[in-house]
Amino acid sequence: KENAQKRLEAIKDAKQKEKEAVRAAEDAILNVFADSEAVQREKLRVSYDRQIEDLKDKLANEKNLTKKARSAMNEEILALERAKEIVLQKFEDDSLSKRIDAEQKKIDLLLQTVKKGSDEEYQLKYQQLIKQQEAELHAADIETATFEDKEAKKVAIKKKYGLLMDALSDEQDSNRI
Repeated sequence: KENAQKRLEAIKDAKQKEKEAVRAAEDAILNVFADSEAVQREKLRVSYDRQIEDLKDKLANEKNLTKKARSAMNEEILALERAKEIVLQKFEDDSLSKRIDAEQKKIDLLLQTVKKGSDEEYQLKYQQLIKQQEAELHAADIETATFEDKEAKKVAIKKKYGLLMDALSDEQDSNRI
């Protein structure tokens, strides 16, 4: 019996060392990369995954937990999984907003350098409208609660930008004449 207990302790110790080694390897890989959006996203994911893994290990290994304690830990795992989804989605939303904003600023700067009425100006204004539409569609996704409201808002936004693009095209055509 004592031998079995020693083997069980050795297995637990080996698993703990394995977990530490895997985490050290993950940390080393993350540190190799620059702090890009992908690395930041991965750090968030790994942080939540580790918390969830630790709770699952605790559930599996601790034998003296009451039914209520086990239930509470399972609820905590579910809450962490949901929180991970929310945090990662918010991160993605913020990243997309930043990229769209940066692209719009770039187009604004380029517009300042082109000749008024030129084809290049038309192309940049068209790109600007597309980026503005993307930003509004993205905002509608984030801000609107129900699927029906989101879809109605998206249809209205697409119609609005369709009209703006048509007006821009008409303006370009009249400048060519």
